Amino acid sequence: MAIAGCVRDANEEGSDKRPCSANTQVAHKHAHSSQILRCSLPACIRPLPKRLSKPLYGQPCCSRINQMGWNKNTSNVFASRMPPRTLPGLFVNTPAQNQSRSPLRHHTVARVRAGIVAGFVAILVNTAMLIAADHLHIVTARGGLLTLLLKLSGSPAPRITTTWGFQQFFHISVGIGMAVAYAISFGDVPASAMLKGLIAAVFVWVVNACVVLPLIGQGFAGYRVLTGLGMLTFALAHTIFFVATALLYERRRRTV
Repeated sequence: MAIAGCVRDANEEGSDKRPCSANTQVAHKHAHSSQILRCSLPACIRPLPKRLSKPLYGQPCCSRINQMGWNKNTSNVFASRMPPRTLPGLFVNTPAQNQSRSPLRHHTVARVRAGIVAGFVAILVNTAMLIAADHLHIVTARGGLLTLLLKLSGSPAPRITTTWGFQQFFHISVGIGMAVAYAISFGDVPASAMLKGLIAAVFVWVVNACVVLPLIGQGFAGYRVLTGLGMLTFALAHTIFFVATALLYERRRRTV
């Protein structure tokens, strides 16, 4: 960083108050001082008045300091006028930068919250449908992801994973997680909520039918262990979950 500006007597209190110039250099000699201060524009480093208790970098030169005066808000005024990086190793977060990041953070948090609420309600509906199918003796592909994770772990499955309560808890947790993923990936897509819900449902169903169920030995869409009615019931409950998530998410976003 090239240093241009003025050369001024550091101990001269009543010296000339002309502002520093980037094109001229002026030398002021004083009989009682040999210390020389080199200033640079747009910022300079100069000896501080006795009233300041700690050094301040990036002070404007000469007459600006005398005109504005020193007070407790001086550093904030200077920081707001400085570029993000004025001196090597010196970083300043201006109010404009903080305000530009705040809306984005707020938008992301709002999407996640709306996804959690929508997903919780939608997964309860999905769980109720699958429980009703169990009571009607219709076997569905529920629990395929948990079975795959236990298989990939390579260790004996803990006893708790076989309990009905843990399986329902895992199912609801995965549903909320998928709803949050939907909110982040599809939430701001300019399309109808119904269409976005159907697209997400088809995508996840294909992954489950082509990857998860074959890896646990049930074949494509679980055809080796499921009847046609069971596959249809699972696909219907799965689609209702994503469509309900999309609709509830859009409604929740409008009310926030």
